[in-house]
Amino acid sequence: MKSVKILCGFVMLTQLSLSGSAGAMSGGHHSFLGGPWELFVQMGLENEGMSFPVTIADCNKVTKLEQVFPVIGTPLKVKLEKYLPDLRWETTAKKSSDGAFVAKVAFKGEKLNQEMWLSSSDMTKQSISSSIGGIRIAELHDGNTIEKLAQELKSGAIGVLTVWPNDSNTPTEFIVLPKKKVVLPNSPYKISMMEYVPRYSYDTEKKKVSNLAGSPLNPAIKVSIDDGNSVREGWVWEKFGTYPHMQKQMPLRMAFTSLEFDNPNGSYLLLAARGAPPQMLCSEEGKLTLRKVNLGEPFALADKKYSLSIESLAADSIIETTWKNNSENLLNPALIVTLEGDAANEQIILELGKPSHQKTKSGTLALLYRHVTSPSKETAK
Repeated sequence: MKSVKILCGFVMLTQLSLSGSAGAMSGGHHSFLGGPWELFVQMGLENEGMSFPVTIADCNKVTKLEQVFPVIGTPLKVKLEKYLPDLRWETTAKKSSDGAFVAKVAFKGEKLNQEMWLSSSDMTKQSISSSIGGIRIAELHDGNTIEKLAQELKSGAIGVLTVWPNDSNTPTEFIVLPKKKVVLPNSPYKISMMEYVPRYSYDTEKKKVSNLAGSPLNPAIKVSIDDGNSVREGWVWEKFGTYPHMQKQMPLRMAFTSLEFDNPNGSYLLLAARGAPPQMLCSEEGKLTLRKVNLGEPFALADKKYSLSIESLAADSIIETTWKNNSENLLNPALIVTLEGDAANEQIILELGKPSHQKTKSGTLALLYRHVTSPSKETAK
């Protein structure tokens, strides 16, 4: 098994009842997947593509390949390294010094049994949403913050503000309450929570901040920082913190975690901190509450036929996706190729019928592993 760099877009479950992964087809050789095959290569949309034959002696067996195809008009070459009859992807949590909290979430219900992953350090993987609910994850740096939050929910807590003193990598966390003022320990700073907007917007003509109606797509708080000599004001966004363009205006690095849900019904916030058991923030009868997280225990979505559960939770980890050949049966054929003559020289996984677009110094190269077509002009779109 080898690790492969994969560019994955943000996963949005628009309808959980329709998003279950299709199971692998049972049985052995599937003739409609078999050859003859070819590799179609095209540099840019204006150039005519080239097709190269892909010959496999036994399509049910993993086969080592050594074919090299030149990309005409460029210094690039496509090298076929291996053929897989049954490609399978596996996602796991891998320990890393650059990592944070990683959680495997299972969605279950009527015709649905799907696992997905959350990472508190990757903005594209911090949440999963659907029309009937979802979940996001947030990392807290102090295990006591969760206990404090439980006490302040009835007082109208808005979120959690994390502050890093200039001379320390260890942050201090505060529960954000309307108009609350806090003192940063061992420093001259006093921080006041002035305003909260769930959907921050800035009018460039009027030079004024406003709150757009609707869901909390861009939560932010306005803070005032008093160091005893001067007072500075600024905004802290949940998605962007105070870096980088606010750094000159604000003397402290800060991060904000909002407690508001886009859709309270069936939505959850997983709060994880080192030294403390994870807690799930949810809305029950219109009120925010914290519930203990037991691995595998279901949390109901808005449609009660469906639920989610936390299957695993790991600190100091990253999400890693790897490939392997799952069986010696023609179920999901794929080619492992390498692009030579370019600085990257990374492995590329080509599944049958799925185009791959690679950015190179010579331009964007389209690759498509497909059944042999007629000699008519085609493009890998």
